[in-house]
Amino acid sequence: MVEGAKAWPFQPLNHSPVPQPRDASWARDDVDRFILAALDAHNLTPAKDADRQTFIRRLWFALLGLPPSPEDVRAFLADQRPDAYERLVDRALESVHFGERWGRRWMDVVHYSETHGLERDSLLPFAWRYRDYLIRAFNADVPYDRFVEEHVAGDLISPRWHDGKNEAVIGTAFWRFVEFFQTPVDVKREEIAVIDTQIDTFSKGFQAMTLSCARCHDHKFDPMGDEDFYAMYGILRSSRAATHILEAPEVFVRENAVLERIKSAVPPLIAPTLSSQLEKWPQRLQDAAAFIGTRPTVLERERPFAEQLPTDPWRRTFALATWAKKNVLFAQFLP
Repeated sequence: MVEGAKAWPFQPLNHSPVPQPRDASWARDDVDRFILAALDAHNLTPAKDADRQTFIRRLWFALLGLPPSPEDVRAFLADQRPDAYERLVDRALESVHFGERWGRRWMDVVHYSETHGLERDSLLPFAWRYRDYLIRAFNADVPYDRFVEEHVAGDLISPRWHDGKNEAVIGTAFWRFVEFFQTPVDVKREEIAVIDTQIDTFSKGFQAMTLSCARCHDHKFDPMGDEDFYAMYGILRSSRAATHILEAPEVFVRENAVLERIKSAVPPLIAPTLSSQLEKWPQRLQDAAAFIGTRPTVLERERPFAEQLPTDPWRRTFALATWAKKNVLFAQFLP
């Protein structure tokens, strides 16, 4: 592990000096100069620039996953402004299809699914909200560090609002994209399988390493051990899945004044009916008591069950209740 920590992925970032290639006329910026220097080292030269029609087709497929429309092609071919290429790239980045294409890539990373898999394959409610969240996040160019925070602990950080809903908390949905058996025989084993999958997805997606290997042993070449695995396990074991409210708290109180007015108007409307019903209750209780005293202990098989019940709704209810209480078997008489 000590030697593994010396590998280049675990070293601090540094600023390498910009190389000076033999012929820098092709370079437009420092990135091109790095490319040219690598080509010089292998005695290679850059390929010729693609023509405009090829360029827009490549750009559209790369960024949007779709071919450009004939109108897009004609417009780009006719655009002779010096920054025509930059404008074209900006148009592609501003398209909603950009988030759809690259959000799908990230869905593969976090194992997006709308069901839990296994033989029951039960539905995973509201998974589509995470899908739409990804599309919006890519299209809004959410900073990557914020994007990671929303995934790992979006329910604990400050909200990021969109259309009245907290986007940050939706990021945590990726923790639920695991195989999940709802009625396991061995509950503890199922818990281990779920958390192990969560750690595996998290470490591969955000660290480009398989931390789940350290469940059984320290990594042989990476500076990660079983202590790291079980520290992460403890965090997830002490957490719980929940259905979060996305709307801002004020949404749930903005109609309170209207509800209070309705609440104050209801009692006068129902008071006459309620008073009338209360006046009839003593007589109905007496009728029910009289019926109970004369009820048959055994229902007559020859007569339909419905005919042996009182017609008055209140007496009918008491009759059913008392027969059931005395264990009189009348289910066989039901149609």
